[in-house]
Amino acid sequence: MNQSIDVRNFFSIFGVVCIVLGCIGSIVLAFAMGTDIHGERNGMLTLVVFLVGACASLFWGFLCFAIVQALDCLEGINYNLKKTSDNTQSIGEADQLEKDLSSGKRWKCPECGKIYMSYETSCMVCGISKPR
Repeated sequence: MNQSIDVRNFFSIFGVVCIVLGCIGSIVLAFAMGTDIHGERNGMLTLVVFLVGACASLFWGFLCFAIVQALDCLEGINYNLKKTSDNTQSIGEADQLEKDLSSGKRWKCPECGKIYMSYETSCMVCGISKPR
C-alpha cells in the first residue's frame, strides 16, 4: 500500500508539473515561433502554437490525474477482493463449521453473523450475549 501511495503521489505531482511547465513552455514557444518568414509577428500563428502546446500539456497532465484515479479504483478493488477471499471458505471448512455449530463447539451471533468459540459469552462486534 505504501508503494501505491508513492506512485499516486508521483503521478499527481508529475501531472501538475506537466500542466504548469507545459503552459509556460507554450507561451515561450508561441513567442519564439509566432513570427512569419519575414520576422513579423503573426497573431494567428502565435495563438495556434500556444493552443497546441497548452492542449498537449493539459492532455498529459490530465492523463496523469486519470492514472491516479485508476490506481485508487484498483486499490479499492484489491481491498474488496482480499476482504471477500478472507471471508470465503472451502467446502470442507464450511462442512466442519456447520458440524461445530450444530455440536455446540461454536456459536453464531444472531445479529451480525460472526462465528465464536463456545467459551466466548458475547459478540465482540455487537455486544449481544451468546444465545442459549
